[in-house]
Amino acid sequence: MSERLYGVFFEDINHSADGGLNANMVNNYSFDGVYLDHHTWRAAGSDRWRTQADPLRFWDFNNCSAVSYGTEIRGAHGQRMTTDCPEPPVHANSRYVRITAPRPLWLHHRDHGRLVSIRHQSQRKNHRLRQIAHHRGIQQ
Repeated sequence: MSERLYGVFFEDINHSADGGLNANMVNNYSFDGVYLDHHTWRAAGSDRWRTQADPLRFWDFNNCSAVSYGTEIRGAHGQRMTTDCPEPPVHANSRYVRITAPRPLWLHHRDHGRLVSIRHQSQRKNHRLRQIAHHRGIQQ
């Protein structure tokens, strides 16, 4: 190696430039981090811009143009999806999604390798809750 060669190398691993991993970065009992996205929506001919933390970034559902507000996504047709973490959590990565919709909808998780559980409650009176489990997009 040449004696004239010099420089500085810095590798930022585990947020070391920002002081390393710390308790403030723990999200849902893991280092999920905060996902900030910049989105622009058109609503009634006007543009809106919003920066948001997007913990629901891997979830899609039909019949809506989803807009997320922190841990809640609201659809154009009255759908609402919120995340919740129980106290105490069932396991280290417990995360629940509550979906409210005036009409039937489907829910899709982009990571198809995981079990997705949906609890559906009908808007009709005297209708019972039912548990639907999907694995790789196939109803079981």
